[in-house]
Amino acid sequence: MLDVNEGHDLATTKSIRVAYVVALAFVALKALLLVGLAWRSFFVMDEFQHAGYARYFDYGLYDVLWPFKTVLWAGYYRLSHALADDSTQLMRMARMQTSALALAMLVLVYRITRNTSRSRLCSLFAVAVVLSFSTFMERSFRIRSEPIAVVFALAAAWAVCRPRLSQWHVFAAGILSGAAFLSTQKAVYLNLALGLGLVVNALAARSTRRAAIQGAVLLGGWMLTLLIYAVAFRGADVVPVLSQVFGRPVSLLVHGGKMYPNMGGFIRQTLERNMLPYALCGLGWILAARHVLCEDGPSRILWVFSAVTTACVFNHSQPWPYVFVMVIPCIAPVSYT
Repeated sequence: MLDVNEGHDLATTKSIRVAYVVALAFVALKALLLVGLAWRSFFVMDEFQHAGYARYFDYGLYDVLWPFKTVLWAGYYRLSHALADDSTQLMRMARMQTSALALAMLVLVYRITRNTSRSRLCSLFAVAVVLSFSTFMERSFRIRSEPIAVVFALAAAWAVCRPRLSQWHVFAAGILSGAAFLSTQKAVYLNLALGLGLVVNALAARSTRRAAIQGAVLLGGWMLTLLIYAVAFRGADVVPVLSQVFGRPVSLLVHGGKMYPNMGGFIRQTLERNMLPYALCGLGWILAARHVLCEDGPSRILWVFSAVTTACVFNHSQPWPYVFVMVIPCIAPVSYT
C-alpha cells in the first residue's frame, strides 16, 4: 500500500499533468484563433503601406529613396511579393508572415522562461498570459515592422538568459539586438533594456569587470550589425546611411507626441481591457523583487529587462496600440512568480 506521502506526491503529479494539458489546450486554441483573425480581419491603412513598401527594398534605398526609418523589416516581406500573383494574395501572404512572427514570439517566451530554470508548466503559463492580452491578439498579426523587431529582441534575450553565459552568447545577442533596431528604431527600448539587464546583473554580483566586458561585447555586436547594414546599401560610404538611421528619428522621438495629442487614451484602453493579465505580470514582477537581487543569472536579467522595456514603451511619444505588442511578450515571463 502507498503511504500518505506517496499518495500526496501522486496526487500532486496528476494535478500538474492536468494543469499542463489544460494550459496547452488553451494556448493551442488561442494560437489558432490568432491565425484565424489574421486571415479574416480587415486590413488597416498602415498595413498597405508596409506591405507595399517592401517592393522598393531593392530599388535604390539610401540612394534614390531615403527612408525615414530603418527598413530591414521590408526585406522580410519581399517573400510575399515574390510569391503573390496579385495584391490580394500579397496582403494575405504578408499577414501569414506576420502571424508566423507572432507564433515565434510565443515560442521564444516559452524558451526564455525555461532558461530561468522554471518548469514546463510555468513556461506554458507565461505563453498563456501573452495570449490573454486582447492587445496582442488584435495587433500582433498586423503587417508592420514591430513584430519582426520583437522576435529579434526576444531571441537576444533568450541568448543571454541562460545559466552558463559566454561572451559568444552576449555577442550573438548584440547582433540580434542590432537586427531589431534595424527593423524599427523603437527597438532601441528593448536594446537598452537588455543591456541594462546584463550590466545590473553583473554589478549586483559585484563584478564591475564583467559588467564592462559584457556591455562592450553586446555593443560591439550591435554596432557590427549596423555597419553591415550601411555597407550593404552604400558600400564604403556608410556615413550618410548611419546619419539617416540616427538623425531622422530623433526629432520624431522628441516632437512626435505634438503631432498626435490625446494619445494617452490608447494607454488607458490597453490597461482597461487587460486588467487581469497586466495585474498578473505586475504582481509577478513585484514578488520576484524579493529574491531577484540574491540571484545571479537569467532571472535577474529578465527582471530588469521587463521593467525597463515597460517603462520605455509606456512613455513612448506616440503610443499607438501596436506599440504595446513590443512590451507584452517581454513582461509575461515574470508573471509565473
